[in-house]
Parts: sequence; structure tokens; C-alpha cells
Amino acid sequence: MRPHRPFRPLFRALACLSLLAPALASAPALARPPQSGAPPSQAEAATLDAARKIAEEGLTLYDSARYAEALDRFDRAAALVQAPTMGLMAARSLVKLGRLVEASARYASVTEMPLAPGASDAFKQALTDAAAERKSLTPRIPTLTLTLPPAPQPPSTAPPSKPPSPDTPSPSTLALTRSSSPRAPPPRPSASS
Repeated sequence: MRPHRPFRPLFRALACLSLLAPALASAPALARPPQSGAPPSQAEAATLDAARKIAEEGLTLYDSARYAEALDRFDRAAALVQAPTMGLMAARSLVKLGRLVEASARYASVTEMPLAPGASDAFKQALTDAAAERKSLTPRIPTLTLTLPPAPQPPSTAPPSKPPSPDTPSPSTLALTRSSSPRAPPPRPSASS
């Protein structure tokens, strides 16, 4: 059973508001010219509203531990409006799904998002959180280290005691021949001179 969280609905409402409210200022697809003080157009407002609703669905799914569906919603919302807060939640969803390498890349993309001069505190906090969470995630990403023995020394230049058989190709002169017959046996290695 999940612990009781009395402030969760309030947090969700504030999170959704902080996810998208400042997005018009920093989203390239929806940005207005900086000198324009005009409110967003109807199309911009509709896009922002659609992204907000999708992000709210994502938060609800994330809170319900339905991380794959939450990730889908955050990605769909981000396709409409680029916001570091949505990228952060997408990265967190990837962590919950165990997709650590992708999560690390998503955190990195969030930290590299440019912010508009008047960006909200929520956007600035998302960049900070993404950097910190990526740093703590990095040690959890599996790595593989291969240690190979030193390469063998080349054979001496002295002549071999027994000449190789002409039927035995040397590794450096191995070649394959291909038959033109479709029912021919598989090609056999042959020595080239």
C-alpha cells in the first residue's frame, strides 16, 4: 500500500502549472518575437493547453507507477512544447523503467536546454535537478572493462623446420571462393599465393 500523501493533488497541480506555464517563452516552435508583448495566438494557446493536458496525464500515470505510459505522455507533450520540466519527468520515467543509459542521455539533453532570459524558477530547478540526478545515476550504469593480454611476439625470421603443406592455408592468405551453382556445397577456404 502506498503511503498517504495529503499534499499530492496540490503538488500535481503546481507541477503541471510549472511544467508548461513558461513554455511559450522558451519553446522555439511557440516563441513569439521578444519585442512582442502580445498574448499568445489562439493556435499557440491551444497547443500549450494540449501539451499541459498530456503532461498532466503523464504525471498521473507516473504517480500510479505506470512509467511506460507516463514516458509516452511526456514525450508527446514535449513534441508540442519543449520544456525542461517535461524532459526531467521523462528521464525519471526512464530510470523507473530501468533504461539507465537512455535516462542519462535524457538528463543530459535537459541540462543543455537553453533558457530564455525570463525563464521560470521551475525551469531553472529542472536543469539543476537533471544535472544532479544524472550525476547520481552514472555509477548505476553498468560498464564492461576488457583487459587483454599483451599481443604475442612475432615469430622469428628463421626458416620453419617443416614447410607448410600446400593444402593448409596460412591465416594471412586465407581466401574464399564462390561457386556460381546455387546447389554447390559451401565455399571452402583456399590458399592464395
